[in-house]
Amino acid sequence: MGNGHSISILGGGPAGASAAIAARLDGCSVRLIDKSKFPHHKVCGEFFSPEIAPELEKLGVWDAFICARPARVHRMKLRFGKREKICHFPEHAWGLSRFAFDLLLREHALSLGAELVRESSEDSPDVIAAGRVSTNVNRAGCRLFGFKTHFEGPTDDAVELFFFNGCYVGINAVEGGRTNVCGLGPEDFLRRYHFDFDAAIRQCPALAERLEPLTRSMNWLSTG
Repeated sequence: MGNGHSISILGGGPAGASAAIAARLDGCSVRLIDKSKFPHHKVCGEFFSPEIAPELEKLGVWDAFICARPARVHRMKLRFGKREKICHFPEHAWGLSRFAFDLLLREHALSLGAELVRESSEDSPDVIAAGRVSTNVNRAGCRLFGFKTHFEGPTDDAVELFFFNGCYVGINAVEGGRTNVCGLGPEDFLRRYHFDFDAAIRQCPALAERLEPLTRSMNWLSTG
């Protein structure tokens, strides 16, 4: 695009904020449009692969990422019922909350001169970075529901993945000694337990055992 161009970006999450940073580094004038209050917690896995480092360096936020004290993740554990598979990563990965990650990207975009706009413009945005559309959203009983919360207690250096009853739950440490638990489950299974995520998780003994020594520090967040 180059100097002198002006662009508007709808959505201030990681994609939108990264686009705003890249555009400002290219000399463009940027309007970042987002009505949401930032930062806030998102229903999201908070695991970053080693490949994130060079990308964040390009954006100029790698130092800020490290200063946020992300947890280091060295291993992966897969749990299918009673079966477990463990492997070690050739390079360590990272665990950082979306709350912290969104904040550092947004602050860097604004520090470079991007303008944050709370109200939608009448003009169509040049870039739309406002999430994805589900293909089964209208199929009653077939929708997928995401859920997430943070726990306090003993941490592990592994990202752990549990699979049961059509559900998927991922666990990994994030900054501040907390553990993020984030999952996805089918509507028909979750409805059996009245969308009580604690009750649903108890249907996986290995997962229930993993969470037993932890104390929830944030109420369950969910989205359909």
